Amino acid sequence: MNLKPETGIYRDKSKIEELFKNIIIYHSQMFDQLIGEFSADSLFENWRSLIRSVDEIINIPMELDDREPYLKLRFEMMSSKGRQDFEKVVALVHSNFGAEVAKRFKLLAIMSLSIDHAYHTKNMWPMIGYGLGLSSVSQSINYFQSRRLAFGAILNLIPLKATGKKNVPQIDLMNQFLYTIDTCLVGFAGIYYHLLINECIEDYEVTFDGTMFKTNFTYENLEGFFFEPERLSLIDQMELRPDIVEPAKTITTPQGVVFSFNEIANAMALFEGAFKKYNVSLLAEYDELNILFMHIARFCTDNYNVILDESELDQIQNKLKKLKLTSTGQTYVDVVNDYAPFQKFDGRCYSTVVLLSRFVYRTLTGALKCNRSFMINSGFIFEDKVQRLLEEAGYHCTGITRINKKEFDLITTKNGKIYNFQCKNNLIDISKVGTDYKLMGRHNRRLVKYYRKSITKEINREQLVTAKVGLTDIEHFIISRFPVITRDKDILNFNTLENWIYKQKH
Repeated sequence: MNLKPETGIYRDKSKIEELFKNIIIYHSQMFDQLIGEFSADSLFENWRSLIRSVDEIINIPMELDDREPYLKLRFEMMSSKGRQDFEKVVALVHSNFGAEVAKRFKLLAIMSLSIDHAYHTKNMWPMIGYGLGLSSVSQSINYFQSRRLAFGAILNLIPLKATGKKNVPQIDLMNQFLYTIDTCLVGFAGIYYHLLINECIEDYEVTFDGTMFKTNFTYENLEGFFFEPERLSLIDQMELRPDIVEPAKTITTPQGVVFSFNEIANAMALFEGAFKKYNVSLLAEYDELNILFMHIARFCTDNYNVILDESELDQIQNKLKKLKLTSTGQTYVDVVNDYAPFQKFDGRCYSTVVLLSRFVYRTLTGALKCNRSFMINSGFIFEDKVQRLLEEAGYHCTGITRINKKEFDLITTKNGKIYNFQCKNNLIDISKVGTDYKLMGRHNRRLVKYYRKSITKEINREQLVTAKVGLTDIEHFIISRFPVITRDKDILNFNTLENWIYKQKH
């Protein structure tokens, strides 16, 4: 099979599907070939160290009293002033967190600068997009945040796929792997979204110029800082419903460290306080998380790593029916969205404070999806979130929610015109696109059809709104919390709402 795409324009749906399926096979083979050359023994340990460095560079500013010098640092070690600025920040990290953290920061900065230069030489950054780069601390934080899932997935796959004898020193690790991450692994999600869009858009068109793909439709599935959309996030709950958030009963974390095991207990307390209304502490998952952390706390000896024998973790897992602690996936697509916190390797199980804190959040938010009160209130909070954005952009919210016993979400006015917004918080698990893009496509089409009926309903009763407000010019919109795929201009995805508002102004 010839997996290399031919240049040209692809319009036939079956040809587009074949094109991207072949690319998936090609990328899988490229990754398997690369990782298969290395010895799992050294690669697993080095990759764990790299992930720790990445976690630290992202989280260091949260622990600094004055974070500005750190966040403004550019990696310009070739000039005298650049070296002086760099050494000052290294010294700052050292004085706050110790020699080992400073050493890892320095090494990661040097590796980042090397990759940044190589990518500029190959003109890679424009192809990667999103304004990413590795020439500074701030750029590196954004880049590594965008690659966090890929880094974690590789760690899960090393025991399965690193069957060779090649060893790589720590300083050369990113040189060996980042190009494949950026051209193969990160591209996996994009490829599956091409397949999904092909299912949803009738006139989808793909052009390949020998280097890059260009399409006649674009789709943003993530939100700021490369996070997936949530029905109701912890931050939204705390910002938009502060009156029902109880202060978290946190415990003191040690000074002079970036992480500590206490953070996990604090994450539990913060979540419980924020979502007290929904009886989080009564969830079976909440009890099991407490059991888990009670059993593993003694295995965290350096404030970051949690390492225990596989047999000990198996005994803990046997007591927990709601939690899955290790991944069983065999491929990148299997493991990239699996948030199980432990990786098994050579008879031992490995996790980190960061992974366990994320596990708390993902587990409890997932459990709340079955809570009816949570589901209802998340819709109201979403309306408030949309209203805040619109008001900041100059839209006047009329406060009208009912006319002649008919309910409305957000009726706003601006420049003598009525803008009637319906806010839809229908859940779409975008992480499942790699599992079954055809099923996701059917779900997307049903949802868009439902949205179209909702807009038609609003049009049929718009005279109620115009009479009440006293204006005749009116437009109706759906704002979807979870992004849907459609060309319909009156169906807006929340993650692109600010861009829509900007275009309205210009």
